[in-house]
Amino acid sequence: MSQKQETTAVVPKNSAALELALPPDLAEELGELDALSELGREDRPLPIMAYNMKMKDDSGSWLPKDVFFNTSTEETVESIEGVLLTVKKTRRHANYVEGQGTEILCRSDDLKIGIDIDGNQVECATCNKKNWVRNEKPQCGLIYNFIGIDSRTGQPFVVRAKGASLPPTRRYIAKYFTNKLRLKNGHYADLPLFVFHTRLTLDTPEGTYAVLRMENIGPCSQEEIVQFKALYETFKNFRSVDLDSEQPAAKDDDGKDEDLPDFLKE
Repeated sequence: MSQKQETTAVVPKNSAALELALPPDLAEELGELDALSELGREDRPLPIMAYNMKMKDDSGSWLPKDVFFNTSTEETVESIEGVLLTVKKTRRHANYVEGQGTEILCRSDDLKIGIDIDGNQVECATCNKKNWVRNEKPQCGLIYNFIGIDSRTGQPFVVRAKGASLPPTRRYIAKYFTNKLRLKNGHYADLPLFVFHTRLTLDTPEGTYAVLRMENIGPCSQEEIVQFKALYETFKNFRSVDLDSEQPAAKDDDGKDEDLPDFLKE
């Protein structure tokens, strides 16, 4: 299957290409070309809605910590309304180098094996970089990588919760999704993330770094749930994320995975 066929379903609304105001017949002809068929999924990274960015805008001013920066379009927004499809947990040990950006010292996409800066494999279970040492926070931070669909643009995106953003994210999941689906046999299962619309915002409780907030803004319709279920099937097995596209947050911590559904536990 070509990449065009794989991704058409995740662009239900107008895209940047349609802003060219092409005649419909010409647009169809161009679409049939499959012009970028040589580019696989690894060549088409999803845009990351990053925050706590350490960079300047075109005017030379520092970006506020509490705005989302689209790593694909380089646009900023204060909030995102959409639907979260799935989530993947990863770890990374990174430092921000002034003038150079993020330096990834080690990262793991499966929480089992990490790859360090020299290409060596590290077993996560025995690595002390993810543990507290006296009063020093873990060097290797846990990250929740969410894939969502932006309701405004219809485009997929990635947003990450890490550090101080993990506790409110866990509370949101526990409140609305953990063991909330009653089955015919009377047992309960976890609701998928895509049954509710979610608003993403940022606040700065200590004035120095932004924390991700999630707000339930209403259930999806049955038709939407069927559509998002198909998109979930497309993205649920994504194995890696582009960890180099975002600088680390200004503050991290390492909370516990208590009261989480099985798919979020290590």
